[in-house]
This record gives sequence, structure tokens and C-alpha cells, in this order.
Amino acid sequence: MVRRAIFLLVLAILPLGTSPTAARQAEEPRQIGVGGASGAAAFAVVGQTRRRNDRLSFYGYLSRVAGLTAEEVFTDPDDPGAGTARFTVFGSADLDSRIELDGMVVESFSGTTRIYTNQGGGADYAVPESFFAGTAVAEADASLQDVRAAEEDGAALIAVDLAITTAEPFPFGDESLRFGQPGASFLVTALGATRDAAGSAVVTDFAGTAVAATGAPGEGAPATRARVDGCVGVRFLAPGHG
Repeated sequence: MVRRAIFLLVLAILPLGTSPTAARQAEEPRQIGVGGASGAAAFAVVGQTRRRNDRLSFYGYLSRVAGLTAEEVFTDPDDPGAGTARFTVFGSADLDSRIELDGMVVESFSGTTRIYTNQGGGADYAVPESFFAGTAVAEADASLQDVRAAEEDGAALIAVDLAITTAEPFPFGDESLRFGQPGASFLVTALGATRDAAGSAVVTDFAGTAVAATGAPGEGAPATRARVDGCVGVRFLAPGHG
């Protein structure tokens, strides 16, 4: 009897013409970075990998996010970059296997990565830790393959399978958002340029696009152009997007 009274009270409080189902839907966070149906672009990323021995760290920022405008992705859309990006990524992985081919090295890694939001931006490649200075909004298992030229400096192709394990709602302006959802998966394909860095580390600057391997119907993120050391004006397109 008490439960029935509470239910009737809720109905009385709801605005005229608003059903309980609509009220629940209004409270649901809006999903971003999903990319819609399988094969749609979900987000674009620019960053670095840093390899030392059998450990790989990777960090960068999102330059495009499905469901957000450039003004929402960057604090200053006229000056896009790590310092103005509101969404960053940081992860680490361990070496699983290494194959040496004629003039080519293929390495596979497995680990985890997190996506962060920082409304004020402020990331800096000189301080890799700055890429996880914000609030973690999603975490994913990462399976990464790095195909690069055997010489010290050369081109690299990076492919990453991401499987979202957690995605927490977070406030963003006047909205509540969620980056993807648990169970969603993405394939990130990136081109890069490898170079030696101080301290025996090998650094690869890269830029690429993530496409949805699973997802719900919706609009994908637009293609992006990025500039990294040794790779200028590379355009990345998801299947079916040009």
C-alpha cells in the first residue's frame, strides 16, 4: 500500500504529459565516442608511444569525438593540440611477442588504457603524467600491434583493439555524458614515425582513428588531419567514410 502511494505521488509530481519511462530516459547520460554502427568513426587520437625494454606506455589526446563539437573537444578550437584538449588517454602494456622480418619488426603488447577528461586542458608531451591529470571516465583492455621498420628511425603502423570495461557518467557543461559503454569495442589504426629518445627509450609519434567494432546506430566522428613528426597531412578515414 505504501509503495502504491509513493508511485502515485511520483506520477503527480511529473510534468503533464511526461511518462515515467520518459523521465528515466531524461536522466540517462548521453553517450559520446561510440561512433554508431560497426565501422563508423568513433574518435580520433594523436599521441606518442614510449618503449623501454619490454614495457610500452602510450598517451595522447582525442582530436575528434563522435557526439561532440570542436568547441567541446578543445578549450580553443582554433589552436587544437595537447594543451587545449579536454580528453586525453594514457595506458601501458607489456610485450607478448616479437617477430623480426626482412627490414621489419612486428611486436604485440597487451595492457590497459584509460580515457580522461580535464575541462581546462593542459596536457604536455614533456610531462607524460599530465595526460592522466584529469578525471578517468572510461577504462579499456588494449591489445596493440606495432609494425615498424627495423632501422632506428622509420615509419610505423599501429593497430589497437580496445574493449571498454568501465564507463562512468561524468558532468560536462549542463549535461551528463558517458564515453562509450562496457562491452563496446573499437579498432584504432594509426600511422607514426619512430625515433630514439633520451634514456634508451624508443618513441613513436602517431595519429589515427578509432572505428566501432560494436555500437549503436548514430553519427560517427568526421575524418581528421594530423601532424606528427615525419608524417604531415595524413588523412584517416573509417570504412564507408570516403
